[in-house]
Amino acid sequence: MRLSDLPPLRFVDAVRRVETLDLPACSGEIAAKAAFLAADHAPGSVIGLALRTEPALVIAWFAALAAGMRPLILQYPTAKQTRSYWRGSVTNTVELTGMAAIVGDSRVAAMLEGIDITVVPPDFIAPGEHCAIDELPSFSILQLSSGTTGHRKAVEFHDWQLEAHVRDYNRALELSPERDHIVSWLPLYHDMGYIACFVMPLMLGIPVTLIDAETWVADRPMLLDVIEEARGTICYMPNFGFETLAIPTQRDLSSMRRWISCSEPVFGNTVRRFLSATGVAPETFSACYAMAENVFAVSLSRGLVEREVDGETVVSCGAPIPGVDLKVVDGEIWARSPASIERYWNGDDIRDADGFYPTGDMGAIVEGELHVTGRRRDVLIQAGKKYMLSTIDAVVNELLPEVKGRAAAVVLRDDRVGTEKPAVLIEAADFYRRTDAAAVQEAIQARTGLDFLDVRFVPPRFLTKTSSGKINRVLSARDWIERERVEAAGRHRDPAAEVARVFGTLPQDAPVGDVLDSLSLTLLRIILTDADLAYDPGASLAEIRARLAEAPARMESAQVCPLRIVSLADRRSMRAIDEAALLRFAERLGRPVSFEHVCLPPTPVLLSDLVFFDYFRARVADQSLFDAMARAFDKLRAADVILLDDAAEMHFPLTQYYPVLSHRLERSAEADLLAFRWQRYVEFHDRLPVQVVPGRTLPIERRAETIAALSAYLGVPVFRMASVQAFEPFTADWEYRPLRSLSGGPGLKPHKPDAVLDALAEWIEARLASGAIDVPVASPEVTRLDMTDLAHFCSHAVDRAALDRVLAAHERFCIVGQPASVAYLRRTLAEQGRGWVEAPSYHPAVLDTLPPFDCILSCGPTGLIDTDRPAVAVMGAGWGGGRAINGTLPPDIELRGKLPAADLAEWYAPTGAGDALSPEQHRAVQAGKAQAVMIRTAKREARERGADVRDAARAATRQPPSTPQRRPHAERRKARRRAMRRAERRAAE
Repeated sequence: MRLSDLPPLRFVDAVRRVETLDLPACSGEIAAKAAFLAADHAPGSVIGLALRTEPALVIAWFAALAAGMRPLILQYPTAKQTRSYWRGSVTNTVELTGMAAIVGDSRVAAMLEGIDITVVPPDFIAPGEHCAIDELPSFSILQLSSGTTGHRKAVEFHDWQLEAHVRDYNRALELSPERDHIVSWLPLYHDMGYIACFVMPLMLGIPVTLIDAETWVADRPMLLDVIEEARGTICYMPNFGFETLAIPTQRDLSSMRRWISCSEPVFGNTVRRFLSATGVAPETFSACYAMAENVFAVSLSRGLVEREVDGETVVSCGAPIPGVDLKVVDGEIWARSPASIERYWNGDDIRDADGFYPTGDMGAIVEGELHVTGRRRDVLIQAGKKYMLSTIDAVVNELLPEVKGRAAAVVLRDDRVGTEKPAVLIEAADFYRRTDAAAVQEAIQARTGLDFLDVRFVPPRFLTKTSSGKINRVLSARDWIERERVEAAGRHRDPAAEVARVFGTLPQDAPVGDVLDSLSLTLLRIILTDADLAYDPGASLAEIRARLAEAPARMESAQVCPLRIVSLADRRSMRAIDEAALLRFAERLGRPVSFEHVCLPPTPVLLSDLVFFDYFRARVADQSLFDAMARAFDKLRAADVILLDDAAEMHFPLTQYYPVLSHRLERSAEADLLAFRWQRYVEFHDRLPVQVVPGRTLPIERRAETIAALSAYLGVPVFRMASVQAFEPFTADWEYRPLRSLSGGPGLKPHKPDAVLDALAEWIEARLASGAIDVPVASPEVTRLDMTDLAHFCSHAVDRAALDRVLAAHERFCIVGQPASVAYLRRTLAEQGRGWVEAPSYHPAVLDTLPPFDCILSCGPTGLIDTDRPAVAVMGAGWGGGRAINGTLPPDIELRGKLPAADLAEWYAPTGAGDALSPEQHRAVQAGKAQAVMIRTAKREARERGADVRDAARAATRQPPSTPQRRPHAERRKARRRAMRRAERRAAE
């Protein structure tokens, strides 16, 4: 290589000043610097170069070659990279190569202080006179591979290998000094910048204009300006560079012959966006597969070509360049060429018997072109650099030893910035309460040098594991991406909230231009563009959030937002509240009020289902199955206050069996034996992965923890109301405690509306004052009072053997109830090839219009079935064991079933499971129930004989409690049935 043959190199700085480096004119300086190095270091020594992309770097590189030494360009430290990682990376390279010295500026010297390496300032020069040089001696260089294990590895290439590669690659590129000019912002420590934009054009005499990478990050469009000014013809970038420049432009880019995407997976959507936005000709685009182990290029495409490979659309990287041979072994790409690697620095030969080396990438050769589908060992490529995911895992395990085996580094594709980003997913039982994600993120970045990282705490069982117990990164990443996609599809994007979420760990008061890296800036620009706001590098994140919150697209509608109250309490306890009482409540608070009763399962089941909905729902193909649940959860999330009571939360669960969504996505056979009323929440539960949780296994003594967890998860305060004396030991600290009921059963008394609303108003006022509840003052009104949902969540277990006997006794059935209720019936009849009809009601006006049937199966209503047809009250299994009417079923049939509890691994149960009550507590509750039955019986008998009801009740409470009898209930049902028949006969007459 002769200096007199080399083309000029142009450098553009941050203010667009152009400095031209005339290498022949610098031959004297190069000779003096070479003498300086030769005086202190032996020929063949490795000299590190840690400088910005500037003339000093190029001159130092040539000086090392002239001195007979091996130059190795190191990454220059940036503000976005932690000092500890950079020092560790340089230290590793120094030790690996036996580096003799590093040419670096004062910043590099300061950061390397304490490391046993000589740092030479860039203005070094040997004293005295030195003869100018022209022809360089035979030389070799070192470059660092992208590195698939920890730190990058060094590869040595001799000048003859470089010349051979340049010759072969140029047969595909067809560069010529007369027509071509390369423009690049790529750092020279990376093989794409080093070989394609520096060494190769030097050897071919191609002019080059270089921009320092940090300068480009701060002013990305300047690349297009420089191309237009220099009439550039060739530009290399990784995929994310094309994504960031996919912006409309009026610049004249007609001089460009090749836009080459390389050193990062190429995505077709990014290319199309770039071509559309810039208007450049599609035929000028090329995808290149390259790596340091082959000097640089392996294959090159012409235009954007996509093919299906293993079910995925993959961008073709083109045919191998001349001189390169490829083969695929067990899915992995192997390559060889006259210039390809034999071994890493001081390593063993990595080639096979035929001279091929393993690339570590997976792919296929289709129609003579290479298609890269993935990485062999889960390598992350971020902005052109590779990171080993197992290395990140090791760092996480060191920082958080307790999460070993429950955390994984994964690769997420970010379509908005056109690159891959790493995320660490960490399972934790308290995932929604964790506030240390930012600290963990910073610690990982400090240890690994990652520019961008997302740390997310997820619920237990979120990570998918193989049969051997290892975490499957690909599936876990896919699950996270799908979760975010489904979540985004179900809500409107709030740009201010997104900025807070994405950048919440960064300084909020510093200018964003000083604290965000290139990928972060790209994402911020996208968010601002979507909100129609201009990017201001001097604005802080706090200022940007404020502007986004004020943007017209995110303004609240003119209608005043009410204080939303959602009641999960037993509706009977709240039934005395009417619009007049609610209006008085609103007037006291000085705000409009919305009050809605929603029928949902108790908090242990509800919390687990919420977690499933937010984190596991995306794994179910048919998202419409969650519509009913989504509506209920939307109401909870929009609430300002949630009401709970001990009747719905503690009393009824003791005899219920609840469906809970399986976090393993497995449906148990027992779930088909659950009978529901008409609550919308379970509308599609017959088609969802459901397990069974008996209410008796939900510990009542830890219910306060579960309620607090639900409140924390939703971010909504909960007002707790205690009415049942039997549960007094568990509700001592609840907000409202009139204790008006003995058991919480059928005799549950309603709260006095003004009393409960006054207590609620006082509680809300305290939270309004503290800011825990934020609803603006407005004209008081009742915007909604909705008490139409079921009183409480009814869900019973039905005995399988008893159902089989019912199905054997008749031929054709009419099933009344929603399909989710007792799904066993429909599945069994379908398997047996027997027909049935569906009916929303057992009213004669409905039944008479249906095709013939032999028996009614009532799977929804719990009321009495007044019919002359054979009927079975299946839903009544929870109310006296169910019964047959007008049928021939044996009297010993007991429909009430007992089902085993789901394994705790199936659902999210932070407080565990076991006996809801201790034996002593159970006896106390049973005594309260027995006493309540006695009081109701005494009252009924007093009415029948015309006696004072209150005196009878007081007398009953003085009697010792006894075991509750079923006879009063049976007599009551018979009386109601007789009354219904009499009413129908009178109506017919």
